[in-house]
Formats: sequence, C-alpha cells, structure tokens
Amino acid sequence: MTSPSHPVIPEGDRQSLAILYQVTAADIAFFKQQQWSIMNYAIGLDGALVIVSQHPATKPLTTLVAWALVVLVCAIPAVGAMVLQRLRTSIEARRNRLKQTRELLGPLFLRAWEVKKEADDFYFVFVGILVSSWLVTLWLVWPSA
Repeated sequence: MTSPSHPVIPEGDRQSLAILYQVTAADIAFFKQQQWSIMNYAIGLDGALVIVSQHPATKPLTTLVAWALVVLVCAIPAVGAMVLQRLRTSIEARRNRLKQTRELLGPLFLRAWEVKKEADDFYFVFVGILVSSWLVTLWLVWPSA
C-alpha cells in the first residue's frame, strides 16, 4: 500500500534513482577533496612566495619584483576564496539533490537515513585559514617590498 507522499516507483526508475544517489554522493566527496586541495595549494604558494622573498639568492629584490610578490600574496586568498565558494555552492546543490532523491526512495530508506550527524561544512574554517595565511605571508613578504 502506498501513501500519497510515497508513490510506487517502477523498478527501472528506482534503479535510476539509486545510481543518481551514488553519483551525487561521489560528487560531494570529490568537491570536498577539492576544497582541501585548494587549501594545500594556497598554503604551498604562500610558502613559496615567502621563500622567494627571503632567500639570499633573490636579494636584493627589485621594486618591481617586490611589488609583484605583494600582488601575488593578495591574489592567492582572493582566488582561493572564490573557488572555495564555488565548490561550496556545488556541494549544497548536490545535497539538495540527495534530499530530493531520498524522499523518492521511500520510508524504509528515510528511516535508515535518520541517524543524525554533525555538520561538515568547513568553508569558514578554510576562509579563516586563507586569511591567516595571507596576513602572515604579507607580513613576511612586505618588508622585502
């Protein structure tokens, strides 16, 4: 017997929904991994800029090179934050798709899914790390400029 909120779904459609669910969950995992990769690259680039600005082989820095380093130091967190926001938006879109798909899979699936879990949105942590890294890197590079 079906309720109005849970119509009978043909087996082919149920399989398609299960595949959609799996692909969407994999997308979320991929986007989250990309967020961590963006953080690693941003911090690595900041470190490289500090090394370039402080290394004896690059001394003395020309004014143009010094200011180019400052511009790069400022560009890294801006671009990183934009990419992180785009990934966050993509994750939210996939989560909405999962929610809609779960509702179509029926009451048994929903009952199994009811286990609460803590939020796992690290966007603000990532932005905080980007800003902190930016401030430290700017402080270390600025005297060279």
